[in-house]
Amino acid sequence: MAGSRFLKPAEKRYAPVEGEALAIAWSLKHTKHFTQGHDKLIIVTDHKPLVKLFGDRALDQIDNPRLFSLKQITLPWRFTVVHRPGKENCFSDATSRNPVDSEDEEEISNAEILAGIMVDELNDIDNADMATICTINDNEFRAITWDIVRQETQRDESLHNLSLLINSSFPEDRSDMPPELMPYWSIRDNLYMIDGVILMNDKVLLPPPLREDAAKSLVNGTGTRILIPPQLRPEILQSLHSAHQGVGSMTERAKAAVYWPGITKDIESARTNCSSCNRIMPSQAHLPPIEPWIPSTPFEAIACDYFHLIGYYYFVAVDRLSGWLEVMQIRVGTNESGSQGLCKALRRIMITFGVPIEISSDGGPEFSAGKTKVFLKKWGIRHRLSSVAFPSSNGRAELAVKTAKRMLMDNISPNGSLDNDGMVRALLMYRNTPDAGCKLSPAQILLGRPLRDTLPFISKDIMVFNNPEITSHWKDAWNAKEEALRTRYVKTLENMSEHSRPLLPLEAGNHVMIQNQVGRHPNKWDKSGVVVEVKDNDQYVVKVAGSGRLTLRNRRFLRKYEPHFKQAPEMRVEHGNHSGIFTPDSNTLQPPVPAETEGMTKAHQVSPPLATGGTQQSLLTYPPQQTPSPLLPASTGTDETQHSSPCYVPQQTPALNNQSLNPSASTRVTPAASPTTARRSTRERKQRQLYDASTGQYAAPHAVTFK
Repeated sequence: MAGSRFLKPAEKRYAPVEGEALAIAWSLKHTKHFTQGHDKLIIVTDHKPLVKLFGDRALDQIDNPRLFSLKQITLPWRFTVVHRPGKENCFSDATSRNPVDSEDEEEISNAEILAGIMVDELNDIDNADMATICTINDNEFRAITWDIVRQETQRDESLHNLSLLINSSFPEDRSDMPPELMPYWSIRDNLYMIDGVILMNDKVLLPPPLREDAAKSLVNGTGTRILIPPQLRPEILQSLHSAHQGVGSMTERAKAAVYWPGITKDIESARTNCSSCNRIMPSQAHLPPIEPWIPSTPFEAIACDYFHLIGYYYFVAVDRLSGWLEVMQIRVGTNESGSQGLCKALRRIMITFGVPIEISSDGGPEFSAGKTKVFLKKWGIRHRLSSVAFPSSNGRAELAVKTAKRMLMDNISPNGSLDNDGMVRALLMYRNTPDAGCKLSPAQILLGRPLRDTLPFISKDIMVFNNPEITSHWKDAWNAKEEALRTRYVKTLENMSEHSRPLLPLEAGNHVMIQNQVGRHPNKWDKSGVVVEVKDNDQYVVKVAGSGRLTLRNRRFLRKYEPHFKQAPEMRVEHGNHSGIFTPDSNTLQPPVPAETEGMTKAHQVSPPLATGGTQQSLLTYPPQQTPSPLLPASTGTDETQHSSPCYVPQQTPALNNQSLNPSASTRVTPAASPTTARRSTRERKQRQLYDASTGQYAAPHAVTFK
């Protein structure tokens, strides 16, 4: 329940729409542990302007800075705003009449909330496991002394049986060993006991120069290891990893003191499950480069991107074969911006140079919009996206942006326009500049001749236009450029392959850690998620944990891990005339929900309303399928708004019997009150009067004379 609170002195001077928006922002923030990440969240408000404000209104369309910041606070949530008259919004009225003073309100930490959520899971853990968990997670520790090891060795039944075999003798055949003592068969000759503690003497084959030093070490006792009982092994692992060293360092320290079967695997597991070490892990090596697709003719493949320069936005497109560059200014707020402006710019390029086969971009909002996808699909254009924070996958577009910025630096008009002589001169100079690899300019590769610019020009009309081999000349130029690109790509692949190594491919459903590339903590493995789709070129679509956002990442920035806890599956149990669903975590048998009322009873979560200084709001969270209520107005948008009304309380579920457990039985939920019918007001309206300019007075419409 979000509840309500008193307004602060500054908030009392808010405008009505600002106060109502504050109530929504405060309620979402106050209930973030229960509402954030939910796909079917509904906010019911009695202030109708908020429906548009928190609906499809973009941030750049909000001029009020206070409303802008309140809208920005609500961006991490996905919800639908529904208007409802105040007299029907009873939940908000109830909570607004019992506000809590914010000065006396105790702050609840995130740890306390998460601890309350995990109570049910902890109730199913045995006392011994709970003691082990508390010992490991507690900052306090204890030194494992000889007496502690001796006491635990005597208590453990398997080690007690092992000590009996050590004092007597081991069986001749391995099959005669007890099953729990099978791991000790290979080291049976190295085991002995001193003062009730089992020891193991390492016998390692060493080269002759080191045998003398090793013999001295064994005499001093450094080559003897203590066999640790199972109850003390978690504490030993905690001590070994107290310095947050790697697996190799922890293993070397363990070889000098302690031993148990499978210790190396347990050390690796302790290092893998350490969140602090995982967060500061070094970056992974570069992946081996993928051989790029080299186009055979101009404008088969183009790279596009947007950039910002001196307060203005521009669109750049470059041909991958010839290097021909196109730059266009984008005026924000017109039909030249957004997906509509992108489609318009692509049409200009297609009219002049033809329809490309492939377009590569960084996946910005203009390129990922639905209108752009429909446009590219209509023309049969393949769209290749680059991964997040991996600019090398779209390096040609990044190079074109750098070239365009240098070109525009001193050649644009004061209003950012490209329609001037300086920009024309710069573009002509760039298009006539030969490539260092093939000694051909973009104009020669695309048009078969250089363009006339401001430099002295030798006319080649006879050689170009009267040459019957003009087509083959263009092909030769393209082949020369293709060979130059292939040589350049081979050198680039060799340089990138020098310090690279392949990584194991991921699969859909794998849990991965995501390395940050931007923000306040770059190169830290702070985020985690689940792989939902595997794409080409070492790219994976990952659903980020917490926010639920889908992001496209390169394999280099993803590290696979195994989660600590997995939810136990539900099992359907039938016993006599009773049936139900058994959940191992809760150890309870729940009756099946009839199909008719399953939408009302299964996962029916209601986030109660709130009110702030007379503000009436309510938060409702419903399952995906829900029966629409006659009290709630019908939605014209998505189906998320067609859910039950918050103004009624469902009837209590009857006791379990044969009839209630039958899925065919129907259980209906009726509202507590029926909706009221709106009536037209009978108040007499005052007759409208018009101003008469000739007399200078107001009069009835029929009495005014117009001249």
